[in-house]
Amino acid sequence: MCEAACDVFSAGCAPENCSIACFVAVDQYPTEACFAEFDAYHACLAAQEPAQLACGADENFFGPWAPACRPEWTAYTQCRRTGGADCAVVATDVESCTHFGDPPDWATCKTGKEPPPGCVPLTSLDYCCPAGTPP
Repeated sequence: MCEAACDVFSAGCAPENCSIACFVAVDQYPTEACFAEFDAYHACLAAQEPAQLACGADENFFGPWAPACRPEWTAYTQCRRTGGADCAVVATDVESCTHFGDPPDWATCKTGKEPPPGCVPLTSLDYCCPAGTPP
C-alpha cells in the first residue's frame, strides 16, 4: 500500500524513489505498533487523485499531503508519537511544565484518550503530569 501511495505523491507533488521511500518509512519509523494507522493513511493517500494533493516546494513523501486523509495522518502520527499506547511520556523536566516543581513529565495522548489523573493540559493532546505518573 505504501508504494501505491508514493506513486500518487510522485505524480502529484515531486518524483520520489518509492521503493526507497517506503523502506525508509518502515525502517526509520517502525510500524509494528501502528500498522493499522500506517496502512489506513497510505490506503487513503493511494485512493487520491494526484491533483487532490496539497504539495509544498520542498516536500518529501512522508507528510500530510492529502487534505482528505488528514484524520488518517493525524491518527498515524499520534500513534507513532505514543508508540501505540493511548498516552505516553514524551520528555521529563521540560520548561513548559516548570509549574510542577519536581521534574514533571510531559505526556501526550491520542485524540479522545484521557490523560492519567493529576495531569494538566498544555494543548489538546499534551499534558504536564506529576513525575512518575504512569502513562
